[in-house]
Amino acid sequence: MALVYAILYLYFQAYPIIFQGVYNLSPGLCGLAFLPVMAGATSAMGIFLWYGSYYERAVIAGRSWTQIEEFRRLPLACISGPLVKPIFHNGYDLEVLEDGKWYRASLDDRLPSTHFAKSGYQPASEEIEHIIVSVKATQTVDALRSLKERLSSRSTILFLQNGYGMIEAVNNELFPDPSNRPAYISGVISHIVGKDGPFDTTHHGLSAVSLGLVPVQPVNKGSLSINTSHSANSAAAGTPLPIHNYLLDNLPRVPRFNATSNPYNLHLLHLLEKLTVNAFCNPLCALADAPNAYLFTIPETRRALLTEISNVINALPERDLYFAGAELAEFRRRFTVSQLEKTVSAIIEKTQSGTCSMVWDLRAGRGTEIQFING
Repeated sequence: MALVYAILYLYFQAYPIIFQGVYNLSPGLCGLAFLPVMAGATSAMGIFLWYGSYYERAVIAGRSWTQIEEFRRLPLACISGPLVKPIFHNGYDLEVLEDGKWYRASLDDRLPSTHFAKSGYQPASEEIEHIIVSVKATQTVDALRSLKERLSSRSTILFLQNGYGMIEAVNNELFPDPSNRPAYISGVISHIVGKDGPFDTTHHGLSAVSLGLVPVQPVNKGSLSINTSHSANSAAAGTPLPIHNYLLDNLPRVPRFNATSNPYNLHLLHLLEKLTVNAFCNPLCALADAPNAYLFTIPETRRALLTEISNVINALPERDLYFAGAELAEFRRRFTVSQLEKTVSAIIEKTQSGTCSMVWDLRAGRGTEIQFING
């Protein structure tokens, strides 16, 4: 019973933390949350009195289950079982952006007609520990701008997008001070996913996801097992520390995601290969307003463009910054023209019936990601 009471009182201590801190209720409304405890205790008393009588009759009748100690409380567990699920959170928290501020919506709010500020809601202000950005590269800065005050050096941002250069844009626009800068994880997703409508997508083909923690400063090159810490203090001291990051540790545990946490230089290989495919496929299909199969009809253009891409990638400063020895040789092999042709052809073969996102952007009159794909 001492343990039961200890847990009960811990629940009471959690009430103001949850209802005031998370749901922004006033102290008065938070106090009302204790009333269901009284109602529950009253109803439970009636159930226990009934069960005591039921149990005594079962003992007198010589029921076998009354002779087994573990079974004596089992009927009560069967009664309470269906009541347990509602006390757990079901679904996801939802925050709505209104006039540049985020408000936490409840299940009772009628969206999008609710006006949170006029209704007395307080903007969400708690610090965000982990956030995944999956918007178009051109929308990255705007998507994070309204969350800037809730992000700090203790936060982690995963950029799960096509393109390259979004992190530099975020640093320049939002986090110019390295001491207040969140940790960044770069993600490369190769799954084939189609958007059928708002909040409606189809997973057409299983592939993989590569995740890499972006170092805060140049690291010693020549090892694919480099560990780098995003801590500003450790970075200043130049001492790499082992990585224990919630997203890096847990996303690979999702079977359908098929993600792998890689050292940054190994991840960079996957990133540049994906960038090559996008830099080749997207603009050509967009200019021709054609599906991916069109790319098989222009072999000379394909080789010329991949030759230019190979030259550009091999001239990147990141190559000599993160690779040396055998790893540098592997980098050069992957980004030869012949190898890039094999890589691109394999992707086009799988997606030839599809249409690049840049084509849809042009058809809809939207801005494209050309700046973050081709530079």
